[in-house]
Amino acid sequence: LALASDKGQQIANEGSTADRNQITQQLQSLKTQILTLKRAIEKKRDEHIKSVAEHNKVYMELEKSLDWIYEHEVEFKSQPLLKTTVEDVEEHIIKHNELSKEVMETIDNIVAINESA
Repeated sequence: LALASDKGQQIANEGSTADRNQITQQLQSLKTQILTLKRAIEKKRDEHIKSVAEHNKVYMELEKSLDWIYEHEVEFKSQPLLKTTVEDVEEHIIKHNELSKEVMETIDNIVAINESA
């Protein structure tokens, strides 16, 4: 830009007043275009940085939910031996319902993350 500006000034000094005005206008137009491009690049860069941050946030939330599922996988797959007492069966039903609720909350969280992404 500085080189073009210097060359433009040199040509403007050698030419007529009309030539100088035209060259000055063209230089100003080029400077404006360059500044506009710089702003557009900065805006795109900022959008990209924001997008990366959002993706990282979604990734971390999803990773957290999946880790929770992996940590409890054995518990999901296990089928404990039940005693024949009603209390024991009711206790396991309560535990199963609590675990089911936690699993459904985690799945709902994963679905929400997936929909927002």
